[in-house]
Amino acid sequence: MKTTLFLSILLVSFSSFALTFEVTEICEDKPLVSAEIPVLTLTNVLEFSKYHLKNLAIPHTINENGISSILDTPVGYDAYEFVNYNHMRVYGWCYEVNGVQPNLVASEYILDPETQDHIRWFYGYAEVVEGTWIYYCKPVYETRQAFACSMN
Repeated sequence: MKTTLFLSILLVSFSSFALTFEVTEICEDKPLVSAEIPVLTLTNVLEFSKYHLKNLAIPHTINENGISSILDTPVGYDAYEFVNYNHMRVYGWCYEVNGVQPNLVASEYILDPETQDHIRWFYGYAEVVEGTWIYYCKPVYETRQAFACSMN
């Protein structure tokens, strides 16, 4: 029995891969935090991120689908920028896996321990003009919006 248990643990540890976990600076396309972390079991992006943000002692706020705040960024109406009466931006944290923004909330994107994924969280915004959404999760570092960059 002990031999079987040992072999199972040994197989799990050898079959896992390291995942790159990164949080970018709000207004710069460079990592604030970057770490190589082994993935030992199936998990989702949100649970993985929540666990490692806590372990890295990075202040954050989580909701059921994603991360609403990292490093005390505004949430709720405080994260809305009203440019004028028919133009607004809503700011928050977005993620990508291997350079692609998935069409899933972070709690639904499953990480496979058999792959070497790169998870990157960045501060972004959704923008609506005259009732039409023109962006969803556009990185702030691309446009350096004063509303968000003044938080630095």
